[in-house]
Amino acid sequence: MTDQTDDSAQADYVADLPTFAIVDVETTGLDVGRHVVLELAAIIYEPNDVGDYHVFDVVELVPNHHLEVFAHAAPEAMAKNRYYERRVDKRTLRSDLTEDMLISLQGKLSDVTLVGANPAFDARFLDALIADKIPDLYTSEPPWNFRLLDVEALTMGLKKLTHVPGLTECANLWGIPVDPAQAHTALGDAWTTLRVLQACLGHPITPHIAAATR
Repeated sequence: MTDQTDDSAQADYVADLPTFAIVDVETTGLDVGRHVVLELAAIIYEPNDVGDYHVFDVVELVPNHHLEVFAHAAPEAMAKNRYYERRVDKRTLRSDLTEDMLISLQGKLSDVTLVGANPAFDARFLDALIADKIPDLYTSEPPWNFRLLDVEALTMGLKKLTHVPGLTECANLWGIPVDPAQAHTALGDAWTTLRVLQACLGHPITPHIAAATR
């Protein structure tokens, strides 16, 4: 009976564990009313049957936009994300593929906990992207959990800082290497955010894999 009780308790514990979606967006600026998502990455990080977390899925997309959105782009934002230097435009999806990938991503984000470095920013822009590209499926209530998890705020508390550190500072504080070539890219920052989350939660750190952060 004890073994069955223990098994039941373990099953209940695992069932209550959250699935995380580490999300990062690179944008044409900071104003969600004028600017758009240039590049988006999401890493689905979930527990297995015994409660050990693993990377379940990685999504990366460069959405299709009309060229006029670039007329409103903030030069400092474009310089920071190196959109032109990295030739991100060469990876732009067709309009139909943009819609298909966002529909798929919307399903993967259902009821998950969104994680980011300032995740409110990423959530606002992701919500706007969904509203713009798949309006027929858009609802005013996003599919993800309304409670967001900020690794910068977590690090501030755990390291007993007097300021909120940026993502690179968080990584440095936890001894996590950051490839400068991957900083301020959606997928590169998403991987760094995941590793900071793992450090905050005491999980094993996913090793750096160059091919996964191209």
